[in-house]
Amino acid sequence: MTIDNIIGFITDVGYDLLKIYENPNEVGETLRYSWWVINEWSPANGNIESNDDFSVVVGFEITDFININHVDQNRESFIGKFEVYIDKKDIQWRCKFHKAIKWKLYSKLD
Repeated sequence: MTIDNIIGFITDVGYDLLKIYENPNEVGETLRYSWWVINEWSPANGNIESNDDFSVVVGFEITDFININHVDQNRESFIGKFEVYIDKKDIQWRCKFHKAIKWKLYSKLD
């Protein structure tokens, strides 16, 4: 399954996703990133006066789920596994990262 399929499947059922690039400046390194289902999102605004140099996401980190289940080609099967995975999560995480870190936000357009 392509990453576009995964993004589409998850956003189609109403979740917003955040992809955080974890080593954007490492030359020769395999690009690593983490995936998050967002409950709260506050991007850094880079405003010098407010000293807001960090973005903050609150939600569920789902990188392992995506890495394990990306081989499932069936939309209904994938979404079923995803919803079971999310329902079992009882602790949300807060991730704070510097404004220099690259990220992408994915959400469904109505």
